[in-house]
Amino acid sequence: MAYRDIPLQTDRKNQSQADIRENFDEISTLVAVDHETFGTAANVIGKHKKVIFREQAGDQTTLVNEMALYTKDAGAEPNLYLRKENDTTVYNLTPSTTGHAAAGYEILPSGLKIIWGTGQASGAGAVINFADGGFGTAVYNVTITKIGGGGTQDFVHVVTGTVLNASFQAASHTRNGNNSTVTVYYQAIGK
Repeated sequence: MAYRDIPLQTDRKNQSQADIRENFDEISTLVAVDHETFGTAANVIGKHKKVIFREQAGDQTTLVNEMALYTKDAGAEPNLYLRKENDTTVYNLTPSTTGHAAAGYEILPSGLKIIWGTGQASGAGAVINFADGGFGTAVYNVTITKIGGGGTQDFVHVVTGTVLNASFQAASHTRNGNNSTVTVYYQAIGK
């Protein structure tokens, strides 16, 4: 039996008692799903054990004094999204599956994107393409660190003026100014 709107004004207590009891059982069952239920310690009663969201067909709208947290399909699997009060901006809060790769990227809730990987730096300035195709709008910072290879006296740097949305150039020189080739880690931040 399902929850019913009882007792009605015309009901008598002895006629609707079983239905009222069933309503209480339905409420107890509902609360027990993912919540601390009746009869638990006062400091935990009513708190969530976990939150499960059903996947939505699209972005949820918000009005003044509202915020939405929901899931929607993002291709292969649902992602968790946040929409602020009365706002058109939607923030994806789900870590990417590439976030654990040696070369990958992560998009932060603010919209900033961090891309990392490896490449070769050379005396002439070798082109290194960003993982995931790079940035859509702008690159704010690129740093590189020598991994190994070449001599211990190698110095690496990003070539001034070569940072683009999809790539940059990395150069390597020895202490005495000779060209060298070394492998570098890179990390870039942009949008």
